[in-house]
Amino acid sequence: METITRANLSLSAMTIYETLQKLSDDNKSCRASYNEITQKSGYGKTTVHKAINELDWKQWIIKKQREGENGGIINNEYELLKEFV
Repeated sequence: METITRANLSLSAMTIYETLQKLSDDNKSCRASYNEITQKSGYGKTTVHKAINELDWKQWIIKKQREGENGGIINNEYELLKEFV
């Protein structure tokens, strides 16, 4: 995992990344729902969605859709690629 001291991210993306780190089991991946991320971060769903897309586009995370047994989508899984110090 790459360590970052200063980032070229929006404030909301940095906050969401820190939220994903806090919600992760091992600081490497997170399976939180959008509702859980909005509650923990204090941002609305639209802002969270934009921040997740920014993190994915700038290669801070890898977003993977997880499917349930019946084929429906459940929570996304976020692989965390960098670490703040």
